Amino acid sequence: MTTAPARKGLVVSSAGYFISQTLAMLGGFVSMPILTRLLSKEEYGVLNLVFASIAILLIVGQLGFPQATVRFYTEERHEGRTRLRNFCSNMLGGALTSGALAAMVAAVTVGWSTGQVEYLRCMQLAGLVVIVRAATSVVMQIYRSEERVFAYAATQVVARYATLGLVVAFLLFHEGRAREVILATAIGEGIVLAVCVVELAARGIIGWPKISWPTIRAATKYGVPLAIGGSASFILDYGDRFLIQRFLGFDAVASYAVPYDLTQNLATAIFAPIRLAAIPIIFRMWTSDGQDETSRFVSQLLTYVVALSIPIGALFTVMNHDIILLLASAKYSASAALTPYLLPGIFIGEMNFLIGAGLTIQKNTSVLALIILSGGLLNVVFNLLFIPMLGLVGAAVATTVSYTAVTAATFWKAQPVLRLQLRFAVVGKAIVATAVMVTLVLGLGPFCAERVVDVAARGILGTGVAAMCMLILDRNIRERAWVRLG
Repeated sequence: MTTAPARKGLVVSSAGYFISQTLAMLGGFVSMPILTRLLSKEEYGVLNLVFASIAILLIVGQLGFPQATVRFYTEERHEGRTRLRNFCSNMLGGALTSGALAAMVAAVTVGWSTGQVEYLRCMQLAGLVVIVRAATSVVMQIYRSEERVFAYAATQVVARYATLGLVVAFLLFHEGRAREVILATAIGEGIVLAVCVVELAARGIIGWPKISWPTIRAATKYGVPLAIGGSASFILDYGDRFLIQRFLGFDAVASYAVPYDLTQNLATAIFAPIRLAAIPIIFRMWTSDGQDETSRFVSQLLTYVVALSIPIGALFTVMNHDIILLLASAKYSASAALTPYLLPGIFIGEMNFLIGAGLTIQKNTSVLALIILSGGLLNVVFNLLFIPMLGLVGAAVATTVSYTAVTAATFWKAQPVLRLQLRFAVVGKAIVATAVMVTLVLGLGPFCAERVVDVAARGILGTGVAAMCMLILDRNIRERAWVRLG
């Protein structure tokens, strides 16, 4: 596979993933104003910590089975349909078993602990979500490995909105508490999982969940280091919230979570479609075209990902106060001051899948896990130092510094495999386009009293101006645009 066909396949797949990520992101944006208004600030803080706890339990509970699924799926398919069905059944069985064990340990542990009563009750329900998501992650990776973009997208979007509908119903017709949200999440996602498993079974891709130790052993050998790295990544993403709660309380967790989650949703919408489409293509290119061609492809992709992130990040930062008022209400208005400190780190962390591609190609997942683990520990240390001195700003600074350190270390270790070269001329053009966009958006200021209309109009205008500037400044973008139009 040469660079041109790879680029074409990337564009097609990324477009499908982008649509699904955008729809899922919109679901997050819809749920935030509902939850921040129907729940008290303390309840919203509790809910945020519970989902953070679910994230760490899920990473540990999966034991790397989803990562092993996407890595070995093609090899198993070449061995025949029976071998593939046996492999997928083992991945599902392994994920269900490890997820259930993680949920049981969490239930016992939280039963011994003391703390906020609502948090403890929510954690007792959280195990159901862990088990469902552990199995769903394997199903999603099967769809991804098959390059069935629509099936992947439909599963993600339906799960998001079905869950959202149940959450709204539970909050409106029952006492509005965080535990209703957890229960609705488990039911909604469980129904979607059942439909997906039936569909895969009907096509003969998966059978009854099973455990075959040789298959499980090979999968965990590859996947466990990634699970460890994922656990460390969780510390980078969510560990600060537990420390914030310890130092500042649940209200402060809510204040920090709003800008963090909005920024994370934006970053996921931008980078996740590219990651989902690019990684299988990079693996194939490495096998068919070798190191040099793969390095050129990833370097070009990284350059334009950086160029894309600069104007989008700047526009979001400029408008984030109005966005927070629109989506989370005035009681979170002070949280907008945290976004400039959070956004660079979150964006840099999301790009690490490209910078560390050389390590995943070589199956050197233990090194990647060690780097992320070191970054997670660094984040904890910085939070312990900065939160008492700077409050929530300290936590935000710790996030960006830690992500930057992880990305720099990953680049250093992966560079011998994939020689990545950023094209600074393209990045410079993106900076120029961003400057023009920001000047125009700030110069115009709010031009409509209706906040939702004003935010939408300025966002569309800013995006259009930045895109037009890049079209004028960058010849490659201009030529590809003419080809599409032709």
